[in-house]
Amino acid sequence: MEEIREQQDETSIKQLNRLFGSIENFYYSVVQLGYYLPEVTESTVTSDYLVKVVKKVYWCPKISEIKPGGAKSIKKYTKIKVFEVLTKVLEDNQIDDIGLRISRLPSKEYMLNLIWVLDNNNSIFDLVPQDLEDSSMIDFPIHLFNNVNTQIFPPGQGALFKRTKEQQERYLKSKYEVKIQQKQNRVDMLSKEKEKVVQRKQALERKLNSMQ
Repeated sequence: MEEIREQQDETSIKQLNRLFGSIENFYYSVVQLGYYLPEVTESTVTSDYLVKVVKKVYWCPKISEIKPGGAKSIKKYTKIKVFEVLTKVLEDNQIDDIGLRISRLPSKEYMLNLIWVLDNNNSIFDLVPQDLEDSSMIDFPIHLFNNVNTQIFPPGQGALFKRTKEQQERYLKSKYEVKIQQKQNRVDMLSKEKEKVVQRKQALERKLNSMQ
């Protein structure tokens, strides 16, 4: 019985350079395979990144999985905050690496779309972020205004009603606690990123030593 061997795709660098010729051609060729990539101008997009997407080393969703306009969030979130949420979602889905680095992040829109694919019920898509929502309450019969046009004139600064001193103190305390937690989350994320960089450095050193 003839032995059947699995054929591996091995191509010379010269042939690949002739095939694509530029990072732009390589990028749009991968897009034609159906992958949802960051914009070609993003620093994330390198030949190494695209190779690992094609070889499925990096997780990358297909364009068909993206819901146009679905991943909406308020502008209050910074790019770093969105990356923090994305990192947590990836961990929850046991996805190790998608090729993004905190030093060269893609757009917020791209990262939000990745979150949407994996967790479209994530709180980052709430109309009002949970960590910024003001829960201060007053006794007011708001139901009486259900059928009343309350916007006859252009809205002002929205400061007609004030918190009591106690409410203001609770609000500020909660706000500071959230900010402290956000800073801690960022420290934890940077620590993990540093650990990955160290591991990559050590792997390169091992390769270098094996060549000597």
